[in-house]
Amino acid sequence: MATRNIIPSTKTPNDVYSILIATVLVSLLFFGSLLGIWGIMIVGLILAFTTQYYTESTIPAFHAGILKNSFTGKMRVLFPGVNFKLPWEEAQEKTIDLRIELTEPSKPETYDSLDAEMTVTCVSTFRPDLTECFGEDVGEKILLFSSFEPKAIQEKGKALFSMLLSDYYASKQGKDLLKKEEINNTVFGTETNPNIKILNFEKRHGVEVTVRLTDSDFSKAAQKFRDMISGADSIDKAINKLVSGGMERSKAEKMVKLMNLDGYTEKDINLNVNAPDLKNLRDVTMLGSANDEKKGKK
Repeated sequence: MATRNIIPSTKTPNDVYSILIATVLVSLLFFGSLLGIWGIMIVGLILAFTTQYYTESTIPAFHAGILKNSFTGKMRVLFPGVNFKLPWEEAQEKTIDLRIELTEPSKPETYDSLDAEMTVTCVSTFRPDLTECFGEDVGEKILLFSSFEPKAIQEKGKALFSMLLSDYYASKQGKDLLKKEEINNTVFGTETNPNIKILNFEKRHGVEVTVRLTDSDFSKAAQKFRDMISGADSIDKAINKLVSGGMERSKAEKMVKLMNLDGYTEKDINLNVNAPDLKNLRDVTMLGSANDEKKGKK
């Protein structure tokens, strides 16, 4: 991940300066030898009234422009200020806003860890890369950036981030995937220890990328299961504590369930029957949900 610099200055090729200087010198010698001082003045007036043919100064602030050579088709980048160009180099109408930041928070996505399903969200930013590290040509980066549709860069970047997260989460336990800063530094890298795959993506597209995890937690289904396990463990501990205090286990179980399980009821119903088949029946305990009371009975 690169560090942004201020808007750079245009690097005009040496051959442009050479051609312009040679043209001016030849004109001065030709008209000077014919008309003397008047010839030199005429050349000066021509240069003053034809600046639009050899200079370009219409690039808005914080933008970049592109010149195209009409003969060779080669393009180069201009930045704000007075820039020299050849008469057959034409400025393209569309300029590139260097302040653009393609930012889009991701929708929640799920990744499988070794033991649970995790829900993850992150935010990523893509912007034109204006750094000049190790002799890099900013103009070439701008040309690269302008050759892609912004949406295409975003989609390819998000696919890369998803792959990196998927590989990392698949190698970890769910309980180890709750520390966002640790995941950010390991998966997406830092300024001093960048992720090589993200660096290569930046170079291929002429962008500077920032991506950060904003949330990492168990999915709703995984969390519900964990709560069930935790709740069962807590109920068992509560029952054992009541038993150790002298309460009968059956009564302890009944009390803890009534206090902790939603919709759980327990009723003792004494049946007084004369049927021969039920002469040995003493009492019946019926367990069920409170919702059963709402059902019609005969």
